[in-house]
Amino acid sequence: MLNVDLPTKTARRIGLAILAFTALVIAGDRIGARAIDRAVMSTQFRYSQLYRGDLPGEIVALGNSRGLHMLHPPAIAEITGQPTVNISFNALPVVAMPAIWHDYLQRHPAPKRLLFEISCVSREDEAGALERFTAYMFQSPMLCDTMAAYRPEEFRASQFSHLYRFNGEFAIRSLFYLRGDDQNWIMPNDATEPQIDRMLSYGAEPILYSQPHVDAARQVLEFAEQEEVEVVLFVGPFHPRYLQIIPELPEWIDWLQEELGRPIADYSAAFSENEAFSDHMHLNPRGARRLAELLHRDGLL
Repeated sequence: MLNVDLPTKTARRIGLAILAFTALVIAGDRIGARAIDRAVMSTQFRYSQLYRGDLPGEIVALGNSRGLHMLHPPAIAEITGQPTVNISFNALPVVAMPAIWHDYLQRHPAPKRLLFEISCVSREDEAGALERFTAYMFQSPMLCDTMAAYRPEEFRASQFSHLYRFNGEFAIRSLFYLRGDDQNWIMPNDATEPQIDRMLSYGAEPILYSQPHVDAARQVLEFAEQEEVEVVLFVGPFHPRYLQIIPELPEWIDWLQEELGRPIADYSAAFSENEAFSDHMHLNPRGARRLAELLHRDGLL
């Protein structure tokens, strides 16, 4: 009798030990993820501020890295006298913009104006760019839906392990802004001819006629309309040498205007000197201030 029951009891103990260990791992994963989430949400990183409701502004800027580095909140606020915030980011995927803008509107008083640097619609979303937003999935059902639709494997992994959500750039970057605000962030250097030569040697990035991107931009406009926010669509400056290798840009702007049913202000050729740019497609503080002055002069700010 003992010889028969002993293996059974041993197997039962092993099974219980495995169940206990699994429960401990899952509990640790959930508890650890919530602790990291609280740390991330306590920082001054723009998306932590956004999801806390601590980023109010009368003017809001949206775009990818071009929007980030050419719509400089301090310059716009000084010129207009209106509090300005920027919710753009390097390689911000167009498909994530509806969720980011929707969540902003849900947590803040509606701004007067949205400045939308729309050239992002022409660019392919970079690999890994959307996945960074797993760090804010606790805060946003719409981000979860976006992740599930466009990055299903990442979504499933983040559902299995909540700690996995913080295995990326935003969790680390947010801690860099534990105390300091990142709304002043802009590339400070002046472009140089050798730098432009090097960038042009890689060729032009393809200009996309992407229906998913158009649909995402249209959704951003719809959310703005629901809250009676004025939207300014524009294409910001490119370095003149880069413009020479993207001759199809005016045709693309015409196409997008027709798709969206909205005018798009074209500032792509507004500046010609290196001193306004940090590279072939991003402005520096001098260029960003001049662009704000142009937008203000033209009644768009």
